[in-house]
Amino acid sequence: QFLAGLCGVEGAYPTFVLFKTCKQVGKVVGLKDDELERSIERALN
Repeated sequence: QFLAGLCGVEGAYPTFVLFKTCKQVGKVVGLKDDELERSIERALN
């Protein structure tokens, strides 16, 4: 719960918070496979 609070996660699970070089670069709330995949691809590029 502590870490979720630090990352701004408020009661919606699953929540995927993407980080790159210690900076948050994306967040996907809920299980949305296509949105999660696009967010990961953007974070890796």
